[in-house]
Amino acid sequence: MPLPKINTKEWEAEVKLYLSSTPEWRDSRAKELGYTHRVSYQNAMSRQGVRLSANGVTPPLPSSESQIIPIPKIDLKPPPVQEDREGEEEHVLMVSDTQFGLRTKTFNKNVAVKRMARLYSATCRFADIQRKFCPVRRLTIFFIGDIPHGELIGKQVMIDELELPLDDQKWLAYNEFSNFLINACQWYEEIDCVCVTGNHGILGKFFSYAANWNIVIYDMLQVGLANYPQIKFTIVRDDFYAIHKIKNTRFLVLHGDKIPMYLSLPFYGIDRRSLRWNQSLPSWDVLLMGHFHSLSFIQPSGIPILINGTLSSDSRYVAQWLGIKEKAEMWTFFVGDKYGITGWHRIDLMRDDA
Repeated sequence: MPLPKINTKEWEAEVKLYLSSTPEWRDSRAKELGYTHRVSYQNAMSRQGVRLSANGVTPPLPSSESQIIPIPKIDLKPPPVQEDREGEEEHVLMVSDTQFGLRTKTFNKNVAVKRMARLYSATCRFADIQRKFCPVRRLTIFFIGDIPHGELIGKQVMIDELELPLDDQKWLAYNEFSNFLINACQWYEEIDCVCVTGNHGILGKFFSYAANWNIVIYDMLQVGLANYPQIKFTIVRDDFYAIHKIKNTRFLVLHGDKIPMYLSLPFYGIDRRSLRWNQSLPSWDVLLMGHFHSLSFIQPSGIPILINGTLSSDSRYVAQWLGIKEKAEMWTFFVGDKYGITGWHRIDLMRDDA
């Protein structure tokens, strides 16, 4: 049977029960409504504007006068206990170019919230699939910049594309990622957040390198999640890259905005620049980057390079500069001692699971 119609007494009762429900109740209710899993039921409610936060209540957007205080510690369901089989692997999620504050014909703040819910459910789903083969206890999230869209009119955004000022952009990002990370504690024993800057969010060339709204958002998350010791942050403030080792693989993580394009394509520039970085930077094995809003994997000179996608869709930047259609997609994969990168998955954030 379908969900009750909106603006009816049955719908009001459904929302009231849903916001105070337990996972077990949502499992039972999902079966009553004909869904295969409670995640599908939750996604259906989310599309109607009814969302669960970590404590079961949808939080209001803080005002500009708000101060960051640690989110209260709540009781969470412990991660699943796993047996050792092939060997433990670590889950990796690439997050970049969420562009909070941008408005296109298919993207705005409400769409961003729904796609963040999709990103969370897909990440956990792929972890469950991988756990059928090996233990997965740890998640590393590479935040690769351009979390806010910025508000430098004429440089970062055109006036008709700006939906939210930066003050609201940062709070939207804080709400969405704090909710994502707290809920992820129920799926992983440890979560590492490795954070680099992007070109959206910079204040200008007359400011210091760390004067970047990406860093402001990372700092807000670090302070707000202080009550969750299983979540750790590494925030790069003085350089454009991070090198992070997972198992036996070393990842070079950077945004990629300074890479030149030729004939409106970035791939030759990425290949040339990656070869130089392979010689000039400390040792690394795989390059992870964002910026170009187009999900890709290339290995032109023998160096594996994963280019992340975006949360937004149909922006003029991609259509004009690259000549391709922008789609909301991001990479996730697993890393083990024996095989390196395994279980590569493209997360389609425009897909409807319900």
